[in-house]
Amino acid sequence: MTEYLEGMPLNYRLIRRYVRPGKRYLMLMGMVLILPRWRQRWFQWRLRRAAARISRSELEDLLSAGWRERFTAAWLAAVARRTEMRERIGALLLASEVVIAGEGYCFALARFGTADDAELLVTYLRKWLPRIECDYDQGEAMAALLYLDARLGADRARQFLGTGGPWERWADGKNADLRDSAWLIEQYMALADGRVPLRPPPSHPAPGDGTEPAPADAPGRPPEGG
Repeated sequence: MTEYLEGMPLNYRLIRRYVRPGKRYLMLMGMVLILPRWRQRWFQWRLRRAAARISRSELEDLLSAGWRERFTAAWLAAVARRTEMRERIGALLLASEVVIAGEGYCFALARFGTADDAELLVTYLRKWLPRIECDYDQGEAMAALLYLDARLGADRARQFLGTGGPWERWADGKNADLRDSAWLIEQYMALADGRVPLRPPPSHPAPGDGTEPAPADAPGRPPEGG
């Protein structure tokens, strides 16, 4: 099996290693938030381990592939705070070439947590909020900017808010709730940090109470391997 994998194209090997394990890309789209806690811990351990292992060149390769690969790569960069990827991620966000990946880009910039990241979000919003017909990642970008404003003691989001402002004009008639987006960022920060609890909001309860014990055959410690 090893020989076969070594003969595969690089991107396919990276996908097998970083994108597909445990349906990682699907879990990072929100499914992980409704898992029982023992499964969340397992997922977090493997996610943080992969983020620590992936190289810059591997991140670059994934960021040049499809939306699943780009989305997952942005998450891995975010978890390990790989700030050397900031400009690349900001450029991809601004270009808005593929669906869904932008959600990962916005989270990565929020997690990097600096004024430089906030300015990249401002640049994106200045370009894409006036494009009212484009329902891309404006909501995630605005929530990320508000998150950074709160932590940096800044007020960059103000230029977009207010009655009749760019945000209100863009959001009119869309399913865009900044409170939900802000809640998701906080939950994803907890996920990236390995913290608890990771619970859905009261308006979207998970089945059960999420505290059920692991089954008898559940692993006590994640095994080796991404």
